Amino acid sequence: MDVSVLQTLNITLQIDGVTVLGAANHMQYYSEFYFAPVITLPAAFAPFAGIIWFEGISTVHTPFSPGTHTIKLDAKNTQAAFGSIFDYHNTWTVTVQPAA
Repeated sequence: MDVSVLQTLNITLQIDGVTVLGAANHMQYYSEFYFAPVITLPAAFAPFAGIIWFEGISTVHTPFSPGTHTIKLDAKNTQAAFGSIFDYHNTWTVTVQPAA
């Protein structure tokens, strides 16, 4: 995939209302790798191209303190990737129990 798709990504990741990933830094920690399967995948395994070209976003954070936390992710690509635009909005509520 052309890296410009990620450069034009409109993304915000907030944890407890604090933006930890956004327009100012989302490419700062970007890394890319090439997937080359050890064996040739047969055409009957379609849509193997979709599996090979799967792109994802991940982040690592320090452990949460005990209590309730809110993680909110809003992302939209502003340039078509594989012929379409995606728009994603999700909120998770995480409760961390104190250590026993």
